Amino acid sequence: MSVKKNINVSVIIPVFNEEKFIEKCLVSLFENKHDDINVEFIICDGMSTDNTIKIASKLKGYYSNIKINIIENPNRFQVFALNMAIKLSTGDYIIRCDAHAEYPETYIYDLVNILKKDTENKIGNAGGVAMPKSATNTCISRAISFLMSSKYAVGSSHRTLKNNLNSREVDTLLFGAWRKEIFSQIGFFDQDFIRGQDYEHNFRIRGAGLKIIQSPRILFTYYTRTTIEKFMRMTFQYALAKPFIMKKHRKIPNIRSNVPLLFFTILALSAPFPFFFLPLCLCYLTLILLCLHEMIIKHKGGLCSIHIIYLLPLQHISHATGTLIGYLQILIKNKQKNLSGTR
Repeated sequence: MSVKKNINVSVIIPVFNEEKFIEKCLVSLFENKHDDINVEFIICDGMSTDNTIKIASKLKGYYSNIKINIIENPNRFQVFALNMAIKLSTGDYIIRCDAHAEYPETYIYDLVNILKKDTENKIGNAGGVAMPKSATNTCISRAISFLMSSKYAVGSSHRTLKNNLNSREVDTLLFGAWRKEIFSQIGFFDQDFIRGQDYEHNFRIRGAGLKIIQSPRILFTYYTRTTIEKFMRMTFQYALAKPFIMKKHRKIPNIRSNVPLLFFTILALSAPFPFFFLPLCLCYLTLILLCLHEMIIKHKGGLCSIHIIYLLPLQHISHATGTLIGYLQILIKNKQKNLSGTR
């Protein structure tokens, strides 16, 4: 390993009601090969009502040779936990990990090495590739897991980088690692963003001329939502945040985020005109069939693949709805502000 012993790393882990995942997550991190570097773990709990803290405390006692700090986040939401943990951290490097995941044994080393080798400090955030995995063995859960990394579902993004040996620059990524000074340079996570705070923070990093680098050599397991309701709500909430990011920075975050809303708007407007409407429907049907084929052939989805037929449209509709409501909320707030200003 090329990492030197005098490097201090803080691993921050926001949690809330994660009793189903917390043990596998923490064990994978505590068992990481980090004997040659000083690592502290900060678990920030959003006042869990299940056995999350009991499990974490038990593991803290078992791994007594590791510096583990468990703190409470009375505001519950993840963005507050992240800022609390960052402010308490003592490391030169900060690595964020979520409880819905398991990490390879060299995860900490690999991320630190990316930043360590960046002698010109051009990298603002570095991360690996999330490999979606179903938390249960139901067909719906397996189909949801597949969609989270399918280009037909999420487009060309950090979620679809696979089978590639070269690192690449992306607009955002899951979790990540930073030099601690980045938070002095561009600020902490914006607490106005209960969802999408990671994308907004990465937006500022890129705005400062720094790069978001994703390495396909660093793979970790990410457990996806298990029900249609949770899947749609997650998609809706993340899409809802994008218009507010645009408003804050006066720039469109990315074209990809607006594609579902744009498509369904055009589809609705073309409904009275079969000449346009039917080809658009045919194009979308082709997209569904391509996605279905991918799960059957490449992922050996079997009969579970049939759920793609309705889950893919539900995902895109949830995203389009979230984006639309975000824009409408901004318009309403601006109108109310203008009206109050004229009084």
